[in-house]
Amino acid sequence: MKKTILLTLATAVLLGGGVLIYKDAKAEIEPSITESCQQRQAQMREHQEERLGEAVESGVITEDQANALQSKREEMRTERNKAREEHRTEMHEWAKENGIDLGSVCNRMGGK
Repeated sequence: MKKTILLTLATAVLLGGGVLIYKDAKAEIEPSITESCQQRQAQMREHQEERLGEAVESGVITEDQANALQSKREEMRTERNKAREEHRTEMHEWAKENGIDLGSVCNRMGGK
């Protein structure tokens, strides 16, 4: 899928109108990429839960330890997301103070 997207975008740029076509393509593609990422994250969490269940069944850890580990992982995931959002906000504030339109710069570089 990535190769097809890149080939389409490269062709569009070569034929002209690259920025407009890129934005249109990004708008169409981005939801499926987001969904794909969410599915992958769900699969990884499921796999982690399975491994914890196996560890409990084999006596490597107790059920309480497995629950504590899951809670700690979720706590750390929440902290990472919070830190990421704080960083994003700080960057946008800095850019605004310095007269930089991150929307136009990052969109050209492939960011949000």
